[in-house]
Amino acid sequence: MNIQKNIIGSITTVGSATIAHTFYGINSSGGTISDNTIGSTDAGTTNSIWASSSTSGNQTIYGIVSGANTTIISGNTVSKLTNAATGSRGNLDGISIGNGTNTITNNTIHDLTNANAYSSSVRGIYLNSNTAAAQTITGNTIYNLSNTNTSFAGNVIGIYYQGPTTSGTVSKNFIYNLSVSASSTNAWIYGIQIAAGVTTYSNNIISLGGDTKTTICGIYETGAASNNNNLYFNTVYIGGTLISGSTNISYALYSAVNTNTRDFRNNIFVNARSTAGGSNLHYAAYFNYGSSSNLTLDYNDYYATGTGGVLGYYNSANVTSLPLIASNDANSKNTNPSFANAGGTTAANYLPSANTLNGVSGTGITTDYAGSTRIYNSMGAYDYAVNSITVNATSGYLQVII
Repeated sequence: MNIQKNIIGSITTVGSATIAHTFYGINSSGGTISDNTIGSTDAGTTNSIWASSSTSGNQTIYGIVSGANTTIISGNTVSKLTNAATGSRGNLDGISIGNGTNTITNNTIHDLTNANAYSSSVRGIYLNSNTAAAQTITGNTIYNLSNTNTSFAGNVIGIYYQGPTTSGTVSKNFIYNLSVSASSTNAWIYGIQIAAGVTTYSNNIISLGGDTKTTICGIYETGAASNNNNLYFNTVYIGGTLISGSTNISYALYSAVNTNTRDFRNNIFVNARSTAGGSNLHYAAYFNYGSSSNLTLDYNDYYATGTGGVLGYYNSANVTSLPLIASNDANSKNTNPSFANAGGTTAANYLPSANTLNGVSGTGITTDYAGSTRIYNSMGAYDYAVNSITVNATSGYLQVII
């Protein structure tokens, strides 16, 4: 079954104080879903699909839903969807995937707004599959996801992955600008939330921040037994400033449990977030355990530069210098990667210029975020020359950078 090149928008559901609605842009049990627009790409449109009115019950919007069979979701745009109900529950998902063999590639998901409170979520891509088959999420761009409820205590998530123990791939995704109401102090924002699955996460770029009192996590890795995860060549940047007295913590990387096998190499984890008058609140890498069994940790760049920033956390204590964990990080760095434009809204803004971020081969990742062949194996999502010979463009002299 093919569902292709449709435009679905200009739709309003009107309920009541007690009647809520569920809306599906496309609801399929499999097949190829490609090149559709759910919502609008017009810059002047704010609520192309708008679920309004309900103040109670569970009101949910889905851009694209599929599951149970082999599904390819590719090249779609899901944009300008609003769940305006102000009840206690109700999710808003750009793409929601269930059981089956799923491939989700090159979709653009943006400007999703939810007004529900408490247990609700906004999720760009939500995958929950226990089918023993490879799952692939690659090349997607996700941005401007938000919850506007002042009492919101749920999650805003770029990609949520709960997959099987068959090896999956999450790569080359760009996630940025996820937000909540300034009055919502109990919410969490996740770039990628890893709930379950055996998966390799590579060449992803995540940029989160803002000045609201929110807990932020670039990559959250649950670490459940048998759910083995590899993190290779990812770039994570956390920014923003909180007012004095704020207690919200942020993490470029959060590894929750040590019962699985973990291999974290060639990543850049930067936390530049600040809390005025705060201390030890913003971590480049946070390991919520006291044993490094089943962990490979090396060739990463950790950098925490904000007020209250700290390099890492391990064994119930802050770590302020390398190695973060003894017998690991022999080749890791604590270096400013000098991004082209940290906090920017294009992937190229996260191209480093630091000339010492040498990574390592042997991870099986042969291309970078842009699809270029990895020659240098430099840390982060972009492969670029480090320790190289360059020619000064103005004087013409040869400069050797070592």
